[in-house]
Amino acid sequence: MYTDLEATGNGYIEIGRTTGGNIGYIGHIPAKTMRVRRLRDGFIQLLYGKAVFFNNFGDSETENPIAGQEDRPNEIIHLKKYTPMNNYYGVPDIVAAQVALTGNEFSGRYNLDYFENKAVPRYIITVKGAKLSPESERKLLEFFQVGLKGKNHRSLYVPLPSDTPDSKVEFKMEPIEAGNQEGSFEKYRKSNRDEILLAHRVPINKIGTPEGVNLAVARDADKTFKEQVCRPAQMILEKKINKIFDEKTDALILKFNELTLTDEDTQSKIDERYLRMQVITPNEVRIRKGMIPIDGGDQVVELKPQAAAEAKAQAGNTRQRSQDRQATAPDVSGEGRNAKGDGRQVD
Repeated sequence: MYTDLEATGNGYIEIGRTTGGNIGYIGHIPAKTMRVRRLRDGFIQLLYGKAVFFNNFGDSETENPIAGQEDRPNEIIHLKKYTPMNNYYGVPDIVAAQVALTGNEFSGRYNLDYFENKAVPRYIITVKGAKLSPESERKLLEFFQVGLKGKNHRSLYVPLPSDTPDSKVEFKMEPIEAGNQEGSFEKYRKSNRDEILLAHRVPINKIGTPEGVNLAVARDADKTFKEQVCRPAQMILEKKINKIFDEKTDALILKFNELTLTDEDTQSKIDERYLRMQVITPNEVRIRKGMIPIDGGDQVVELKPQAAAEAKAQAGNTRQRSQDRQATAPDVSGEGRNAKGDGRQVD
């Protein structure tokens, strides 16, 4: 369903009910087969020349307008990427970068045609002091149109008339693309790539390690991507799917795990601090890691008096030297080191 949402701007979840009215089936319907009814009182699926009616989720009163079909149609939850240009359907993000996408396609075709001709450049043929016979012109055109294409090495024989006392016959073939033609439109394709990523609000480091992007910039980009793109998208999907949970119980809600930007080493330090501060228990850490709980792991860790005093001092920041150090420390949180040779960071 989410693949359809990203590709077409619309995603459809099908919900089927048992004869008792309970939810018995949850599935996916291809977005390309679905249509929204003009009065928004349901959906129509057009497939193999047949039309099937679906109710809005939770609607049990609207009757099936298609004669000959069952009176208990399945229901649909519709997700869409909003656009002010249409009141019924959404549009995918790629529409905003359709010019860049088309440019990539045509530039790719250009490069493909170039390599299909074995990277042979275009030529200008000049003849001075004579005129080629029709047979020579035919052989020359046939060589370039048929004989040269797809061949690595070929020979060409062109019969020329002999020199005269008044003129000397000259024949030249000059390439007009003698330079390096490999990877044409390289900069253009890079700008198209950036435009496509911008339309999807995806940082460039998600598709590799581009030049000019250091660790600090990549970390900030990942944080922005998580908070402004991934989290809102998860919240929208959670809200839609929780409609199904609400029919069963109000004791729980569905919530997706968020994209994590913390590596294992940093997470272990966080867990260590929480264990020393008696915020969590060992079993909470083990369960999150997929490990089996241990006996006594549901109790907080009891520290020795000296370790407890140290943890309390760190939590309350009661040491004077720690307070002075924190007050005079520069605001460099989240910044990375300069690359080697760039010198020290300055404000």
